[in-house]
Amino acid sequence: ICLKASDGCYAPKSICKKIDITDIPDISVIDTTPCHNQFFDLTQLKITDSRNTFGNINYFDNRDSSITNTDSIQNIITKSGKYFVRKTINLACFDTASVDIIVQNLEL
Repeated sequence: ICLKASDGCYAPKSICKKIDITDIPDISVIDTTPCHNQFFDLTQLKITDSRNTFGNINYFDNRDSSITNTDSIQNIITKSGKYFVRKTINLACFDTASVDIIVQNLEL
């Protein structure tokens, strides 16, 4: 970005700075089915990002791991509980959201 004087002339080169702007994702997660039999694929969650950013999605079974981006889990789960979704743009730009999933082990 360079500052421009009110008379239309550019400011001296020393005032010009390069600025990289990256949006931080702002996600929400919804499980559109109230309960699941035997297992659930977390990739079937409805994940929306109000800022429409591009990034990687990972799943976690606890909040701390979702914040530190450690110990992500596979997308197929077989137990009910609170699960966390993380969308990562880069090390400094990410967002997390949680969702409660109910998995019932019903006999067919």
